[in-house]
Amino acid sequence: MNLLYKNAIDSICLGVEDFESEDDRRALSCVRNLYAGLLLLFKYRLATMSPAGTNDVLISQRMQPKESDDGNIIWVGIDSHKKTANSHQIQQRLKSLGVPVAWERVESVRKIRNDVEHLYPQAAPQAMREAVADTFIVVRDFLEKELAADAVQELGADCWQTMLEVSEVYERELLECMTALDTLSWVAEDAQTAVYEWHCEECGSALLLPEQQGVEAEATRFCCKSCDARWSYEELIRKAVDEFFSGAEHINAKDGGDPIIADCPECGGPYSTEADVCLLCGFEFGAQDCVRCGAQISIDEAESAPMCGYCSYVSSKGD
Repeated sequence: MNLLYKNAIDSICLGVEDFESEDDRRALSCVRNLYAGLLLLFKYRLATMSPAGTNDVLISQRMQPKESDDGNIIWVGIDSHKKTANSHQIQQRLKSLGVPVAWERVESVRKIRNDVEHLYPQAAPQAMREAVADTFIVVRDFLEKELAADAVQELGADCWQTMLEVSEVYERELLECMTALDTLSWVAEDAQTAVYEWHCEECGSALLLPEQQGVEAEATRFCCKSCDARWSYEELIRKAVDEFFSGAEHINAKDGGDPIIADCPECGGPYSTEADVCLLCGFEFGAQDCVRCGAQISIDEAESAPMCGYCSYVSSKGD
Protein backbone atom coordinates (compact mmCIF):
# COMPACT_ATOMS: atom_id res chain seq x y z
CA MET A 1 0.00 0.00 0.00
CA ASN A 2 1.27 3.47 -0.87
CA LEU A 3 2.61 5.15 2.30
CA LEU A 4 0.63 8.33 1.65
CA TYR A 5 -2.56 6.33 1.28
CA LYS A 6 -1.80 4.26 4.39
CA ASN A 7 -1.22 7.40 6.43
CA ALA A 8 -4.56 8.79 5.24
CA ILE A 9 -6.49 5.69 6.29
CA ASP A 10 -4.58 5.42 9.58
CA SER A 11 -5.31 9.06 10.45
CA ILE A 12 -9.03 8.63 9.84
CA CYS A 13 -9.16 5.44 11.90
CA LEU A 14 -7.20 7.10 14.72
CA GLY A 15 -9.70 9.96 14.65
CA VAL A 16 -12.55 7.47 15.12
CA GLU A 17 -10.67 5.79 17.99
CA ASP A 18 -10.28 9.21 19.63
CA PHE A 19 -14.00 9.80 19.16
CA GLU A 20 -14.85 6.55 20.98
CA SER A 21 -12.59 7.39 23.91
CA GLU A 22 -14.20 8.58 27.14
CA ASP A 23 -11.27 10.95 27.69
CA ASP A 24 -12.48 14.44 26.72
CA ARG A 25 -8.87 15.49 26.15
CA ARG A 26 -8.83 13.43 22.97
CA ALA A 27 -11.46 15.63 21.33
CA LEU A 28 -8.93 17.83 19.59
CA SER A 29 -6.92 14.80 18.52
CA CYS A 30 -10.09 13.36 16.99
CA VAL A 31 -10.86 16.27 14.69
CA ARG A 32 -7.18 16.87 13.92
CA ASN A 33 -6.77 13.29 12.76
CA LEU A 34 -9.97 13.32 10.72
CA TYR A 35 -9.03 16.51 8.89
CA ALA A 36 -5.45 15.37 8.34
CA GLY A 37 -6.74 12.08 6.95
CA LEU A 38 -8.92 13.88 4.42
CA LEU A 39 -6.02 16.02 3.19
CA LEU A 40 -3.73 13.00 2.93
CA LEU A 41 -6.36 11.12 0.94
CA PHE A 42 -6.63 14.04 -1.48
CA LYS A 43 -2.83 14.25 -1.77
CA TYR A 44 -2.72 10.56 -2.61
CA ARG A 45 -5.19 11.10 -5.44
CA LEU A 46 -3.13 14.00 -6.77
CA ALA A 47 0.00 11.86 -6.58
CA THR A 48 -1.65 9.13 -8.66
CA MET A 49 -2.62 11.77 -11.24
CA SER A 50 0.89 13.24 -11.49
CA PRO A 51 2.57 12.26 -14.78
CA ALA A 52 5.53 9.89 -14.60
CA GLY A 53 8.88 11.64 -14.29
CA THR A 54 7.46 14.83 -12.73
CA ASN A 55 8.44 14.09 -9.11
CA ASP A 56 4.77 13.97 -8.00
CA VAL A 57 4.26 17.50 -9.31
CA LEU A 58 0.61 17.74 -8.32
CA ILE A 59 1.32 17.38 -4.60
CA SER A 60 4.35 19.64 -4.62
CA GLN A 61 4.00 23.09 -3.10
CA ARG A 62 6.45 24.45 -5.63
CA MET A 63 7.11 23.44 -9.24
CA GLN A 64 9.35 24.48 -12.10
CA PRO A 65 9.56 23.86 -15.87
CA LYS A 66 11.98 21.30 -17.24
CA GLU A 67 12.83 20.01 -20.70
CA SER A 68 11.98 16.33 -21.08
CA ASP A 69 14.01 13.75 -22.99
CA ASP A 70 11.80 14.20 -26.05
CA GLY A 71 12.34 17.95 -26.07
CA ASN A 72 8.98 18.97 -24.60
CA ILE A 73 8.62 21.27 -21.62
CA ILE A 74 7.10 19.65 -18.52
CA TRP A 75 6.46 20.83 -14.99
CA VAL A 76 8.20 18.97 -12.16
CA GLY A 77 7.81 19.20 -8.41
CA ILE A 78 10.49 20.75 -6.19
CA ASP A 79 11.06 18.89 -2.90
CA SER A 80 7.58 17.38 -3.30
CA HIS A 81 8.14 14.98 -0.41
CA LYS A 82 9.24 17.75 1.97
CA LYS A 83 7.05 20.70 1.04
CA THR A 84 3.71 19.42 -0.14
CA ALA A 85 0.70 21.41 -1.34
CA ASN A 86 -1.31 23.23 1.31
CA SER A 87 -5.06 22.79 1.76
CA HIS A 88 -5.93 25.67 -0.58
CA GLN A 89 -3.65 24.33 -3.34
CA ILE A 90 -5.06 20.83 -2.90
CA GLN A 91 -8.62 22.11 -3.32
CA GLN A 92 -7.80 24.26 -6.34
CA ARG A 93 -5.93 21.46 -8.12
CA LEU A 94 -8.62 18.85 -7.55
CA LYS A 95 -11.28 21.29 -8.73
CA SER A 96 -9.32 22.18 -11.87
CA LEU A 97 -8.87 18.47 -12.61
CA GLY A 98 -12.59 17.83 -12.25
CA VAL A 99 -12.29 15.59 -9.18
CA PRO A 100 -15.63 15.76 -7.30
CA VAL A 101 -15.39 16.44 -3.56
CA ALA A 102 -18.04 17.69 -1.11
CA TRP A 103 -15.93 20.71 -0.19
CA GLU A 104 -18.60 22.19 2.07
CA ARG A 105 -18.22 19.14 4.32
CA VAL A 106 -14.42 19.33 4.24
CA GLU A 107 -14.68 22.99 5.23
CA SER A 108 -17.02 21.99 8.06
CA VAL A 109 -14.43 19.57 9.47
CA ARG A 110 -11.71 22.24 9.16
CA LYS A 111 -13.87 24.75 10.98
CA ILE A 112 -14.74 22.27 13.72
CA ARG A 113 -11.04 21.54 14.19
CA ASN A 114 -10.25 25.23 14.55
CA ASP A 115 -13.20 25.89 16.84
CA VAL A 116 -12.53 22.96 19.16
CA GLU A 117 -8.91 24.06 19.40
CA HIS A 118 -9.67 27.69 20.21
CA LEU A 119 -13.27 28.19 21.30
CA TYR A 120 -15.11 25.37 23.00
CA PRO A 121 -12.94 22.42 24.07
CA GLN A 122 -15.30 21.69 26.97
CA ALA A 123 -18.20 21.01 24.61
CA ALA A 124 -16.25 18.96 22.11
CA PRO A 125 -18.31 15.69 22.05
CA GLN A 126 -21.03 17.19 19.84
CA ALA A 127 -18.48 18.88 17.60
CA MET A 128 -16.66 15.55 17.23
CA ARG A 129 -19.89 13.83 16.25
CA GLU A 130 -20.46 16.32 13.45
CA ALA A 131 -16.84 16.03 12.29
CA VAL A 132 -17.15 12.23 12.14
CA ALA A 133 -20.40 12.49 10.16
CA ASP A 134 -18.98 14.91 7.58
CA THR A 135 -15.73 12.95 7.26
CA PHE A 136 -17.61 9.69 6.77
CA ILE A 137 -19.62 10.99 3.82
CA VAL A 138 -16.58 12.54 2.11
CA VAL A 139 -14.38 9.47 2.64
CA ARG A 140 -17.07 7.01 1.60
CA ASP A 141 -17.77 8.80 -1.66
CA PHE A 142 -14.11 9.51 -2.43
CA LEU A 143 -12.94 5.95 -1.82
CA GLU A 144 -15.74 4.29 -3.74
CA LYS A 145 -16.29 6.74 -6.59
CA GLU A 146 -12.85 8.26 -7.14
CA LEU A 147 -10.46 5.48 -6.06
CA ALA A 148 -12.70 2.48 -6.84
CA ALA A 149 -11.93 1.07 -3.39
CA ASP A 150 -14.12 -0.85 -0.95
CA ALA A 151 -14.62 1.61 1.91
CA VAL A 152 -15.52 -1.10 4.44
CA GLN A 153 -12.41 -3.09 3.61
CA GLU A 154 -10.11 -0.06 3.60
CA LEU A 155 -11.32 1.44 6.89
CA GLY A 156 -12.04 -1.84 8.65
CA ALA A 157 -15.45 -3.09 9.77
CA ASP A 158 -15.32 -1.53 13.25
CA CYS A 159 -14.28 1.94 12.06
CA TRP A 160 -16.80 1.84 9.22
CA GLN A 161 -19.67 0.81 11.50
CA THR A 162 -18.93 3.57 14.02
CA MET A 163 -18.78 6.25 11.33
CA LEU A 164 -21.92 4.90 9.65
CA GLU A 165 -23.98 4.92 12.85
CA VAL A 166 -22.81 8.40 13.88
CA SER A 167 -23.45 9.80 10.42
CA GLU A 168 -26.96 8.34 10.10
CA VAL A 169 -28.07 9.74 13.47
CA TYR A 170 -26.53 13.15 12.86
CA GLU A 171 -27.92 13.50 9.33
CA ARG A 172 -31.42 12.73 10.59
CA GLU A 173 -31.11 15.37 13.31
CA LEU A 174 -29.70 17.92 10.87
CA LEU A 175 -32.55 17.28 8.42
CA GLU A 176 -35.06 17.81 11.22
CA CYS A 177 -33.49 21.18 12.07
CA MET A 178 -33.25 22.34 8.45
CA THR A 179 -36.87 21.33 7.82
CA ALA A 180 -37.99 23.38 10.82
CA LEU A 181 -35.97 26.41 9.69
CA ASP A 182 -37.50 26.09 6.21
CA THR A 183 -40.97 26.70 7.65
CA LEU A 184 -40.02 30.24 8.68
CA SER A 185 -40.49 33.37 6.59
CA TRP A 186 -37.17 35.21 6.35
CA VAL A 187 -36.67 38.92 5.63
CA ALA A 188 -33.92 38.06 3.14
CA GLU A 189 -32.32 35.00 1.58
CA ASP A 190 -28.87 35.98 2.86
CA ALA A 191 -30.19 36.02 6.43
CA GLN A 192 -31.53 32.49 6.03
CA THR A 193 -28.28 31.27 4.46
CA ALA A 194 -26.14 32.77 7.23
CA VAL A 195 -28.25 31.07 9.91
CA TYR A 196 -28.10 27.73 8.08
CA GLU A 197 -24.30 27.91 8.05
CA TRP A 198 -23.91 29.05 11.65
CA HIS A 199 -22.63 26.86 14.49
CA CYS A 200 -23.52 27.32 18.14
CA GLU A 201 -20.92 29.47 19.89
CA GLU A 202 -21.29 27.39 23.05
CA CYS A 203 -20.82 23.85 21.74
CA GLY A 204 -20.06 24.14 18.03
CA SER A 205 -23.21 22.33 16.90
CA ALA A 206 -25.05 23.08 13.66
CA LEU A 207 -28.28 21.66 15.13
CA LEU A 208 -30.26 24.89 15.42
CA LEU A 209 -34.03 24.84 15.97
CA PRO A 210 -36.67 27.59 16.00
CA GLU A 211 -38.90 27.49 19.06
CA GLN A 212 -41.91 28.07 16.78
CA GLN A 213 -42.53 26.93 13.21
CA GLY A 214 -44.51 28.44 10.36
CA VAL A 215 -44.05 32.03 11.57
CA GLU A 216 -41.91 34.99 10.56
CA ALA A 217 -38.32 34.33 11.59
CA GLU A 218 -38.11 37.53 13.62
CA ALA A 219 -41.14 36.40 15.68
CA THR A 220 -39.47 33.39 17.26
CA ARG A 221 -36.46 32.52 19.37
CA PHE A 222 -33.92 29.86 18.49
CA CYS A 223 -32.22 27.13 20.50
CA CYS A 224 -29.29 24.75 20.09
CA LYS A 225 -30.53 21.17 20.14
CA SER A 226 -27.24 19.98 21.58
CA CYS A 227 -26.61 22.31 24.54
CA ASP A 228 -29.93 24.22 24.78
CA ALA A 229 -28.33 27.65 24.35
CA ARG A 230 -30.96 30.18 23.21
CA TRP A 231 -31.01 33.39 21.20
CA SER A 232 -33.47 35.99 19.98
CA TYR A 233 -33.74 36.54 16.24
CA GLU A 234 -31.71 39.75 16.49
CA GLU A 235 -28.95 38.10 18.53
CA LEU A 236 -28.76 35.17 16.13
CA ILE A 237 -28.76 37.27 12.94
CA ARG A 238 -25.99 39.56 14.19
CA LYS A 239 -23.79 36.61 15.16
CA ALA A 240 -24.55 34.48 12.10
CA VAL A 241 -24.13 37.28 9.55
CA ASP A 242 -20.87 38.45 11.12
CA GLU A 243 -19.43 34.92 10.93
CA PHE A 244 -20.81 34.09 7.49
CA PHE A 245 -19.52 37.21 5.76
CA SER A 246 -16.29 37.75 7.72
CA GLY A 247 -14.04 35.88 5.28
CA ALA A 248 -15.43 37.54 2.17
CA GLU A 249 -15.42 40.93 3.91
CA HIS A 250 -11.73 40.55 4.76
CA ILE A 251 -10.79 39.63 1.19
CA ASN A 252 -12.95 42.40 -0.21
CA ALA A 253 -11.30 44.98 2.06
CA LYS A 254 -7.82 43.84 1.01
CA ASP A 255 -8.82 44.26 -2.64
CA GLY A 256 -10.12 47.76 -2.00
CA GLY A 257 -13.76 46.89 -2.58
CA ASP A 258 -16.81 48.41 -0.92
CA PRO A 259 -18.11 46.79 2.29
CA ILE A 260 -20.39 43.79 1.82
CA ILE A 261 -22.19 44.48 5.10
CA ALA A 262 -23.01 48.01 6.29
CA ASP A 263 -25.09 49.41 9.14
CA CYS A 264 -28.80 49.68 8.40
CA PRO A 265 -29.96 53.32 8.62
CA GLU A 266 -33.30 52.13 10.03
CA CYS A 267 -32.35 49.68 12.79
CA GLY A 268 -28.54 49.61 12.87
CA GLY A 269 -28.53 45.93 11.89
CA PRO A 270 -26.42 44.26 9.19
CA TYR A 271 -27.34 45.64 5.77
CA SER A 272 -26.33 43.60 2.71
CA THR A 273 -25.01 46.02 0.09
CA GLU A 274 -25.15 43.32 -2.58
CA ALA A 275 -28.76 42.27 -1.93
CA ASP A 276 -29.70 45.87 -0.97
CA VAL A 277 -31.67 44.80 2.10
CA CYS A 278 -31.23 44.78 5.86
CA LEU A 279 -30.85 41.20 7.04
CA LEU A 280 -32.36 42.09 10.40
CA CYS A 281 -35.40 44.29 9.70
CA GLY A 282 -35.85 43.91 5.92
CA PHE A 283 -35.46 47.62 5.12
CA GLU A 284 -34.54 48.34 1.48
CA PHE A 285 -32.75 51.60 0.69
CA GLY A 286 -33.03 51.12 -3.06
CA ALA A 287 -31.16 52.89 -5.84
CA GLN A 288 -31.07 56.63 -5.25
CA ASP A 289 -29.14 59.26 -7.19
CA CYS A 290 -27.82 62.47 -5.71
CA VAL A 291 -30.03 65.40 -6.76
CA ARG A 292 -26.96 67.62 -7.00
CA CYS A 293 -24.31 65.59 -8.86
CA GLY A 294 -26.23 62.53 -10.07
CA ALA A 295 -23.93 60.02 -8.39
CA GLN A 296 -25.53 56.97 -6.77
CA ILE A 297 -25.98 57.35 -3.02
CA SER A 298 -24.47 54.48 -1.05
CA ILE A 299 -26.11 53.00 2.04
CA ASP A 300 -23.41 54.64 4.18
CA GLU A 301 -24.63 57.99 2.87
CA ALA A 302 -28.31 57.31 3.56
CA GLU A 303 -28.50 60.07 6.17
CA SER A 304 -27.40 62.58 3.51
CA ALA A 305 -30.17 61.69 1.04
CA PRO A 306 -31.37 63.07 -1.30
CA MET A 307 -27.73 64.13 -1.76
CA CYS A 308 -24.56 62.06 -1.58
CA GLY A 309 -22.27 62.56 1.38
CA TYR A 310 -19.89 64.89 -0.46
CA CYS A 311 -22.58 67.12 -1.90
CA SER A 312 -24.34 67.28 1.46
CA TYR A 313 -21.06 68.40 3.02
CA VAL A 314 -20.45 71.03 0.33
CA SER A 315 -24.03 72.24 0.64
CA SER A 316 -23.77 72.59 4.41
CA LYS A 317 -20.56 74.61 4.00
CA GLY A 318 -22.38 76.92 1.63
CA ASP A 319 -25.07 77.50 4.19
